[in-house]
Amino acid sequence: MLAVIVLDDNNHQTNDKKYQTMTEFIKAADLKKKYQVKGRFYVLTTVNSITKCRSLLTITDTAKTHKKKLLVIMLNPGSSQPLDKEYLETEILATQIDKLNAVSLIDAKPDTTQYQIMRVMNELQFSYADIINLYDIREPKSGILFDNAKKGELQTEASIFADTRQSELKNYFTTDTTVILAWGNAKPISEIEKKAIDNISKLTKKIFTVRGNDNIICHPSPQNHNFKIKWLDNIYGQLKA
Repeated sequence: MLAVIVLDDNNHQTNDKKYQTMTEFIKAADLKKKYQVKGRFYVLTTVNSITKCRSLLTITDTAKTHKKKLLVIMLNPGSSQPLDKEYLETEILATQIDKLNAVSLIDAKPDTTQYQIMRVMNELQFSYADIINLYDIREPKSGILFDNAKKGELQTEASIFADTRQSELKNYFTTDTTVILAWGNAKPISEIEKKAIDNISKLTKKIFTVRGNDNIICHPSPQNHNFKIKWLDNIYGQLKA
């Protein structure tokens, strides 16, 4: 696994001068024209809870016919949502999580992080990307996600790294798939992070990530624009090497 230190402690923003780079930062408006975004949205249901989730997001370059694949693993889908606001999400019982793949992919609204992944796809000529997460839960505030995890209030089945979802996880790993770890600071949920890294390392050796101080995995789209560029520079360098 490759690790490159590019940010300061905990990905904090700084007031440094404009970062000098040769990397082209393609605008979101232009990326929208080139890539199609779809998601698998569902509602995880138990006796005591109903949780909005997304198990998969796909990004496809509609102009390319070859299948150069990228797999990106993030923290959770945050505020991700279907493009159709009237879409009725399928309820999946926790005891029937193996039925999840039967849920259709539908058009999804991209966010700033996904535009970063599109930039990687454009630079490295990937035609297709899958985005999965440590947790499927659509909670925009990571602090709430972390608190619920520490309290033991998250359903085990809400993570693709759960033992009950191992066959689903393995389907994303093929001999021609490149993997980027990009979930950001997951120290508050270090147990699931460790489990994820252990599982991924058994499935492939083509793993790339950008790390900051304290060995923290960097998020692709920090608020500081300079750090967005630095992340792209470093991941480009690793993948091209």
